Amino acid sequence: MELKKNSFIKLFLIFTFFQFIFSNNLTTSPAYPRIKSLDSRKDVIFKQYELDVLQAKKDFALDKNPTLMFYLYKTSKDDNLFSISARCNILQETIATLNHISSPNEDISEREIILPVVDGLFVTNNPITPFESILKKNCFKRDNILCYNITVGEEEFTFFPGERIESTERYFFLDSSLRMPLRESVLTSSYGMRVSPITGKNKFHSGVDLAAPKGTEVFACGHGVVQKTGWDNVYGYYVIVQHDSNRSSFYAHLSKILVTKEDKVSTKTCIGKVGSTGASTGPHLHFEIRKNNSKINPFTELSDL
Repeated sequence: MELKKNSFIKLFLIFTFFQFIFSNNLTTSPAYPRIKSLDSRKDVIFKQYELDVLQAKKDFALDKNPTLMFYLYKTSKDDNLFSISARCNILQETIATLNHISSPNEDISEREIILPVVDGLFVTNNPITPFESILKKNCFKRDNILCYNITVGEEEFTFFPGERIESTERYFFLDSSLRMPLRESVLTSSYGMRVSPITGKNKFHSGVDLAAPKGTEVFACGHGVVQKTGWDNVYGYYVIVQHDSNRSSFYAHLSKILVTKEDKVSTKTCIGKVGSTGASTGPHLHFEIRKNNSKINPFTELSDL
């Protein structure tokens, strides 16, 4: 009877093991413990996470190397970087660098993120945003600090335990506001339906038209990386700037382009000059903001109106 019982237990364990392997091959999510609620009274997994974070902080205080572990959490519609950081007792920049969050103001609701138990900086091998590019450049210049390569999910990082972002990185991290691309201009066409000055027919206008003399300097509306420049028969010479993981800006009808792909820009960077190239009736800037791959009214995002 004992033999049959042991055999059954072995078969059960083997079945459970293969079920675990199979289920994890069906999902792109890493096989980390999943937190359902950031409330230890409701979620025993989060209670364990809190204990692991506390142990890591004790290890740091004793100059011991803490054990790096990860948990999964899907954010709610009310979550933001500040609230998650406070609830988990983990630095904002630690959560941000691991999850490609460009600034504390970025909307991260209803998003699956990875929560580490150790404070520090996760520097991605493939930076996407200006913040990540500057962080990668500056972190490796720091002297006599511990760092090591690590794979989190399917991505390669260099982890700097206990490190924090410095003044230059913090400037890019905290300032996510967007500003007008022209110092002075006249709004000649708003976002929305209008009569096209080219065809004379009703057509949706996906940006705003800002009239200014030919040659007027056009500035990037925010920190970012030049994603693309080029020519289009309708838009003429144009520039696209990627600002963070979900926002980009578009500048069209330029007479001259002054940046190239992958250039890092800020609100002080002149990216081109006003022109009338492409399908245009006079010197002006056609300006768009795209959020989550959708064209939105730029005036809802600009901070200096």
